[in-house]
Amino acid sequence: MNTLLHFLLAYFVVQIVLGNAFEYIIPIFIFSVILDIDHVRYVLREKGKIKEKRFGYESRTRFHELYGFTIASVLISISFMFDQMLAQIIGISIILHYAMDFIVGKSRPFYPFSKLDVDIKLCSDRIREVSEVLLTVILLVFVWLTVPSLVL
Repeated sequence: MNTLLHFLLAYFVVQIVLGNAFEYIIPIFIFSVILDIDHVRYVLREKGKIKEKRFGYESRTRFHELYGFTIASVLISISFMFDQMLAQIIGISIILHYAMDFIVGKSRPFYPFSKLDVDIKLCSDRIREVSEVLLTVILLVFVWLTVPSLVL
């Protein structure tokens, strides 16, 4: 799933579940895309081969799999003691990222302990790619219409 779609989906869900997503747009952005920071290391390592290889599970570190999800869950649980609304937003943003990566693509949930890859194969790669583009456009319009300063 592309990084923009991770943000748009998190914004959409926060708006639907909690309301006032615009007030928390920065934390939503940060915590919905922070897991993809490991792609930078991958890009630097693979250089010109990115078009062929793309961003699959090979581009992820242990923090982008179940290992990282466990750590994130503990940190989110601890953050509830300080600011419940922010903790909910962080939780929604991070958990959606993990869930969508696992559901729509290949994953190595037990990496680095196991290199076994898991692919749910809900649909063909072509349908997934078209759906991703359509969902990105639809959610972009939704965000455009809900962000006060962007509405025409």
